[in-house]
Amino acid sequence: SARRSVRAMDAVERAVQKVRQYRDTSLRGVTQDTAARQRREEVESALVQLEDFATHHGVMPDLIATLSDIAAETDTDVRLATRIIRCLIPRNTVPSRAVVTLLGGFGGMTVPLRALVLKWLVIVYDLIDDLRPLHALYGLLLHYIDYETLRPFLCNLLYRLTRREDAKPFRVRRLYQLYLRVGSEPWLLALLMVYRGYRRDITVLKHRK
Repeated sequence: SARRSVRAMDAVERAVQKVRQYRDTSLRGVTQDTAARQRREEVESALVQLEDFATHHGVMPDLIATLSDIAAETDTDVRLATRIIRCLIPRNTVPSRAVVTLLGGFGGMTVPLRALVLKWLVIVYDLIDDLRPLHALYGLLLHYIDYETLRPFLCNLLYRLTRREDAKPFRVRRLYQLYLRVGSEPWLLALLMVYRGYRRDITVLKHRK
């Protein structure tokens, strides 16, 4: 019912506040073990509430943006950021500003956390409300293409984002050199074939063992 939905949203908003307070207080250091333990218990309860709500109801765009802000902050604990990102189950659309926020925080993330963000982007790609801001970060995505664990997700995103103007000679050279180095990864080959569709001068694409 509408009343239950309102109560659930109120509970989620309180849970998000608890998560943010925990992050802020953890940055200032812990002076008492009891207080620290209480904060951990409170944030664990808040995260469980948030996870349950996200799983059963999905998360509205404004809340996705708020949670992305917390997850992308460089001082956020990796375990906390990981659980927050896993809560980003969209009810309808994904705001592009949340996408920009998460990718903007890439420099301060661990590789596994980056992989989780990219995997999430692949899953929600068709729900992003405006792809132009993501396309504006094309160069940033390509920057991380040498990371083996990130490459399948990056190639997927770049495959879908690539336009004629993106198929520039220096990018072609970089991708082809990577192809020669790592071999015939299907995701990398697929991306190169997209480039080839825009640049007919790419002629040497053979499967390598």
